[in-house]
Amino acid sequence: MPISVSGTITDNGSGVNAKTETYAVKDEYRVIQPSGAISLGPGGTFSFVIPLQASRIGLGLNGRHYTITIRAKDNAGNVGFKTAVVTVPHRRPS
Repeated sequence: MPISVSGTITDNGSGVNAKTETYAVKDEYRVIQPSGAISLGPGGTFSFVIPLQASRIGLGLNGRHYTITIRAKDNAGNVGFKTAVVTVPHRRPS
């Protein structure tokens, strides 16, 4: 299932250190863990799609929970991050 991720990364002090923006995904089972670089557009904006699996392991009925973390450094070496949790539903048995 495609999950859209978008936002803005800015730093009014020393500025964002180019090429340090990354994303990482962890699922609740520690099975699916994609990660990669983020390209910033004008004004520090970003937008990309992560394909996530819509399935469960065992008898889980709540869908699959994923934590997405976005990280970046500023030019002073400080790290900032933001996380979000998404739930990808699955087909329940009849």
